[in-house]
Amino acid sequence: MKRLAKAKGQYLFPGGRKTDEEGNPVDTPIVKVNGAHTAAVKRAKVKAFRLYDLRHSWATRAAQAGVDLVTLAAMLGHSKISMVLRYAHPTEEHQFAARDKIQRYNIK
Repeated sequence: MKRLAKAKGQYLFPGGRKTDEEGNPVDTPIVKVNGAHTAAVKRAKVKAFRLYDLRHSWATRAAQAGVDLVTLAAMLGHSKISMVLRYAHPTEEHQFAARDKIQRYNIK
């Protein structure tokens, strides 16, 4: 919430300021976040992890929440569903729950 309250311009994570043709300041989005991520991990004193681990976690949780693969592919920016499978990793528990759904459906 602190960052949101202090945000100036249209970007929560600005990449810097540039100027337009008339010399007016223009906000730009952050392009590379690796340095910011590394610094944040160090400041937080948490075990180091790759930034893309967050993408895998998000995709897995979205799939577990019931987001269909076509929608998930679009949200991840993938044109092929096969790419989603690189990011969404169903847990054993999730697979058991899916099996139970199928069994309940077949009983009807």
